[in-house]
Amino acid sequence: MKRNILATAMLGILMFLALGACSPKSLSIRVSPTTDTYQDGNPIDVSVWTAKGATVYLADSNGVQKKQKSDSSDGSALFSIDKPATYRIWSKSGDAKSKTVKVRIRDGGGNDTSDLDDDDTDINDSADSESSSSSAAESSSSETSEDNVASSSSSSASSIIPADYVSALAKARSYATTMDMSKKGVYDQLTSQYGEKFSAQAAQYAIDHLTDIDWAANALAKAKSYQTDMSMSPEAIRDQLTSPYGEQFTQQEADYAIQHLND
Repeated sequence: MKRNILATAMLGILMFLALGACSPKSLSIRVSPTTDTYQDGNPIDVSVWTAKGATVYLADSNGVQKKQKSDSSDGSALFSIDKPATYRIWSKSGDAKSKTVKVRIRDGGGNDTSDLDDDDTDINDSADSESSSSSAAESSSSETSEDNVASSSSSSASSIIPADYVSALAKARSYATTMDMSKKGVYDQLTSQYGEKFSAQAAQYAIDHLTDIDWAANALAKAKSYQTDMSMSPEAIRDQLTSPYGEQFTQQEADYAIQHLND
């Protein structure tokens, strides 16, 4: 009887620890300025505070993304924004991820020249949506009819991009930034019948718009992973990086990775 009770107790403890290990992690994030900010033709510096050493991402309505590591001393990152738009900002460290914060940058006339698609499945919406909606409503009531025409024209222009192209770009960016994949590897994953099953046109659009991805840096990250996790030699790593059955990086990207393997 005592053995059964002890076994049951131990099982309960193990289940508790397992559930704790599987529970989702999250990062806190703070941004300044928040909600509506007026540009008046000058660049705006957006400060972000999150966990020290976390990667901070900023994306505009066209999917163009910037990223940087938060400062090791105070967990801050700084982005300079040079055009009116609505931006999403989030951070990530390991498997922990923050909720998205939206920052709306308007021009001197109060126009928000573009907005973001709230259906972005790779990024969580900001928990501060009520505040954003209230600010947007107040600003909308003060806009002139000319401003509304300009905003409508901008929305029409952005809606020309097919939805599957936008989805392909979001997926491509996720593969490139979270899995350090090569350009060819991302393309193949997008079009594979065992992968994302996007059309070749949508996949190519996504690849063409990943202009901020440092593919050589991705190759280096993969190389370091092979070195530390699998104890592979530099030449074996080079072959794996360039193999059509492996990572599919270019020879130049693989050379860069090997040259900086021990930096």
